[in-house]
Amino acid sequence: MHICYGYGIQANLDWKKTLGDQWRQYETVFPVLARSSIDQVSLECLHSHVPPDLMALLAGKDVMVGVIDVASDAIETPETVAETITNALRFVPRERLIACTNCGMAPMDRAIALAKIEALVKGAALARRKDMSGATAPRPPLTPPADVHARLARDGHVVVDATSLATLCGVHLADLAAWRRYWDDLPSDRYLRDGGHYPPAPPLVFRGAQ
Repeated sequence: MHICYGYGIQANLDWKKTLGDQWRQYETVFPVLARSSIDQVSLECLHSHVPPDLMALLAGKDVMVGVIDVASDAIETPETVAETITNALRFVPRERLIACTNCGMAPMDRAIALAKIEALVKGAALARRKDMSGATAPRPPLTPPADVHARLARDGHVVVDATSLATLCGVHLADLAAWRRYWDDLPSDRYLRDGGHYPPAPPLVFRGAQ
């Protein structure tokens, strides 16, 4: 599913000017999408006024992050693309993030569109090299134990660390660590989109959903 604030129509451009510095309309939309059967959500990111932390509300979905501005003929640099991806990785797990354009490129001059796509490819490769070198992005913000129930009721999901989860469940931290081997030993699931592979389990972060 693609979602954006629209381009090219004067009435639309005028409306966006009234939204202020931060566009938070997705704050109510994303939790609904997270609970839906939709697999992927595509959204504008580069030069967007949507706070990037809202992407954390799409837990469990593949997030196609717009790293190319389709409203400008200026060609992005690979470094700009990589920076946008790295910022998005603060809120989207790397195995769920897909770099894309903010919206369609059909109205663009073909040469400009191709140059932008080339920048996307090079920028994604640069971000991947940085990530593999150990310059990993921090994980999404954690939910304090006291806020878990309210956040679940509001958003349908939370991210907590292992210590908080152990406290909420009334168990010892060592008992949670013992679960790790069961995840690592999960058999392949032929119904998974990638053919049956599970992403590595984060050692100290747990995601919960209603």
